[in-house]
Formats: sequence, C-alpha cells, structure tokens
Amino acid sequence: MQAAILPKDFENLRGLLTRVRELSASLDLAIGKSQELSGLPRHADDEQHQNQVLQYAKEIYAFRRKRSNWLPQDLFGEPAWDILLELFVMRMQGKSARVKNACIASGVPATTALRWINVLERKGLISSSADSVDHRVRWVWLEDEPYQKIYEMMAEQIGVEAHAPLPDAVSDAACVASGV
Repeated sequence: MQAAILPKDFENLRGLLTRVRELSASLDLAIGKSQELSGLPRHADDEQHQNQVLQYAKEIYAFRRKRSNWLPQDLFGEPAWDILLELFVMRMQGKSARVKNACIASGVPATTALRWINVLERKGLISSSADSVDHRVRWVWLEDEPYQKIYEMMAEQIGVEAHAPLPDAVSDAACVASGV
C-alpha cells in the first residue's frame, strides 16, 4: 500500500523542490542586482530622465487610445507597437504583465493580439512563460535589447540622455516571490 503512495509523494516533493530552487534563484538575482545598483555612481539627472521617458511613453499610449474619441478606431492599427509600449512601461515600473494585459493594451480583439504576441516572441522582442502556480496565467515581458532601444528612442524624442536603466524583466518566479 505504501509503495503506491511513495511515487506520488516523490512527485509532489520534486515539484516543491523545483519551486524552492526557482524562488531561491529569483531572490539571489534580486539581491545581487540591488547590490550591484547600489555600488554604481549615478548622475543626479538619471532618475529625472527616467521619469521623463516613462511619462512620455505613457502619454504616447494614452494619446493612441484617445484618437478613437475623434476618429473611427478602425483607421488605426499598430497592435504590435501598443503591446511593446505597454510592456516597456510595465518594465520601467518594475511590474509584471500578463498576456491578458498585453492583449487589452493592443486595442484589438484578443485573437489578433495573441497572433501579434506570437510574432513579437518569434522575433525575440518579448518572452513569455506560464505561471508556475496558476497555469491559466501566462506572463509576458520585453527583452533587454528592445527595451534599451525603445528607451533610447523615447529619450531622443524628448531630448534627454539615453542612459537606459535596465530593470529586470519580471519573470514568473519573480512575480510569485514578490507576491505580484
């Protein structure tokens, strides 16, 4: 009787140990990053420039949503850009994004948004992973290189230094560890 229970118990234990390793790695990464950042010299204007870039990105997105107040929404369509903007803003704020949020941000039907998410992921601009606790949830984030390029583009537009901070892409393990 006990032999039949043991394999299931081992499977549960293996799952728990995997989860503990993921959380431990996530915490080690977070601790390491905060220590690295605290040792770096910062320019007084860096934080102000970052806030300006973040505000500009939010304004672009808000303006894109408001256009439909004056003109028919079907005239406009750049769901990939809207998804990238959403993920850029979320990453700058240190927040995670669910695929559902990215779909809503795209301003198009969910099926169209999901196709664009797949295109962006195939091109290496974004990544995604399933939530290890709730398998119905999928997290999505902007990769480092496109994040830096979008930051530089925004900074250039508003005339500030293009010293892109590189906040971590918030992975599934980090989301669970931080309670997000």
